Amino acid sequence: MTRRERREGDLSMAVDRDGDARVVLRGTLDPEHVAFVRDPVTALLRDVDRVVVDITALSITSTSVLQVFPDALDAAGGWPAARLALVYRDRTMGQALRASRVARRVAVADEPELALLRCAEQPREVRARWTLPPGLDAPRLSRSRLGLQLASWSCPGSDPRRVEAVLNELVTNAVLHAGTDLQVGLLLDEDGLRVEVRDSHPALPVTDPPSGYGLRVVAALAAQWGVDERADGKTVWARFSCDGRAPGPGLDA
Repeated sequence: MTRRERREGDLSMAVDRDGDARVVLRGTLDPEHVAFVRDPVTALLRDVDRVVVDITALSITSTSVLQVFPDALDAAGGWPAARLALVYRDRTMGQALRASRVARRVAVADEPELALLRCAEQPREVRARWTLPPGLDAPRLSRSRLGLQLASWSCPGSDPRRVEAVLNELVTNAVLHAGTDLQVGLLLDEDGLRVEVRDSHPALPVTDPPSGYGLRVVAALAAQWGVDERADGKTVWARFSCDGRAPGPGLDA
C-alpha cells in the first residue's frame, strides 16, 4: 500500500492505494479549493477500479461545492467506466448530499466497505457527454459511442434502435446546418433517457425541410423533443420514457 498526503490551506487530502484508492479529506471545502479535490480524484478514477472518498471529517461552506464529486466522475468518463463512492456519518452532511442531488449520482454509505460494494451499483442518475467536430463521421461516431454507453447502463423499457435513429438525426442536422463543434449528452434516471446535441449556431433547426425527413423522425420516435436556445447557440433534445412513465428533468436540471 502506498500513501500520499497533500495540503492546501485548511484542507488536507490523504490517499491510500492498494488496488483501489481511499481518499480522506479533512478541513473545510470552499469554492476556491474545488480544483484541489477534483483534479486528483479525477486522475484516480481514471487509474484505478474504485475510489472511496471519506468525508466524515470534512466541512463545507455551501452545498454547491459537493458538485466536485459528480464533476470528477463525469470528467473520468462516468459510471461504470469510473466508480466513486463517498463515506459520511454526519446527519447534516447526509442532508447536504441529498439536497445537492449528489447522492443521486454518486454512491454514498456510512462505512468504507459498504461504499466499495455500492460502487458497482448503477446510480439513480447516470450521465455521459462527448464532443465531436462537425465532420461527416460525426453521426457514425455518435452512434458507436451511444451503443457502447447504453450497453453499459441498465435502460429498462428503452428501444436502442429508436434512440440511435433519433441521435443520428440530431447529429446529422447539426453537422449540415450548424457547422460548429457539437456536444452530445446523455442522461438516464428512473424516469427515462434524454439525448441532446448542442452546437454554437444561433439558427433554430428546420422541422420540415424541403428534402429529407428532418426532425419529423425525432417527433415520431421520441416521447418528447424540443430546442433550448442559448446565448452561444442551442441544444436540441429528445426524451424516451422507461416502462411507460413520463420523462423527467433534463441535463441542466
